Amino acid sequence: MISIQLAAADLTAIDGALKTLEDRLTGLIDLSPEQRRRAVKMGGKSETFARTAVEVLTNNPNVLPVNFSLPEVRRDLAAFDALRPRFARLEKLYERMSDSQLALGSDLMSAALDVSVSPAPSRRCERKLPE
Repeated sequence: MISIQLAAADLTAIDGALKTLEDRLTGLIDLSPEQRRRAVKMGGKSETFARTAVEVLTNNPNVLPVNFSLPEVRRDLAAFDALRPRFARLEKLYERMSDSQLALGSDLMSAALDVSVSPAPSRRCERKLPE
């Protein structure tokens, strides 16, 4: 299914790039399964609603409760927009890596199964007897 060789220099560069991502994305969080389950999800239609709400609130700040932080909501929106294209690229790369890993495993298992079920070639030890 796949034939790939990863040079040591390429792996070193990849590891460096991953380290850079980890170092630069320190603000990312790790939600628990419970937090993920309870989070209010934003889909396509609800994103339009949320964006419109931010716009309306920006134009009418006098309707906001005192404890509501419009600047924080605007920062969330900006960060959401900044991460989206990068997340999409990483997601595509992850899918390709996942598919490649699956294909490599499939190739390995197929080879192992081919060898284990095919009859071994006859191997006779031929020794010359002294004359």
